[in-house]
Amino acid sequence: MPAGSTDEKGFPGEKGFGHEEWNFQFEDAINGWVYGYIYTCPSINYQQPFRLYFYSIHPTTKERLLVGCYREAELVDEREYKELLHHFHSRGILERRVQELLRVAPSISQRAARKEIESSLKESWIKVKCPVDSIEIFDPPFKLSTQIGDKTLSHRFKMFT
Repeated sequence: MPAGSTDEKGFPGEKGFGHEEWNFQFEDAINGWVYGYIYTCPSINYQQPFRLYFYSIHPTTKERLLVGCYREAELVDEREYKELLHHFHSRGILERRVQELLRVAPSISQRAARKEIESSLKESWIKVKCPVDSIEIFDPPFKLSTQIGDKTLSHRFKMFT
């Protein structure tokens, strides 16, 4: 869930959280799937499983830490969003996430927090899904090298690899 503090630029720096912070909310699973936010989308077909690793930047050491993996991720089909929004409303997920935002970002209004959560579904920001039993959280996280193959790990990957 949102931590409420960030020294990151862009959306997290402006808002005090990133939607990725909900990517491992197992209690929000719908029909056995966890739905997650990713910054960009791979160029693959729907229903074509792929592996997706998540890393975070430690707030003090600035180390990149591998925190978890969706082992059988799939892209969310556009037709799923209306049903997801209904599930988020009916199961109280939307309201709980609004309250989580209000606790960590007191400058945001309840209306703005609600719009933020609803937008993640209405504007297709939640782009991936993974079966609950195919999600792994690394505890403790693994330290990532700044060099992965021939690529340098930067603030965030711009392309899938």
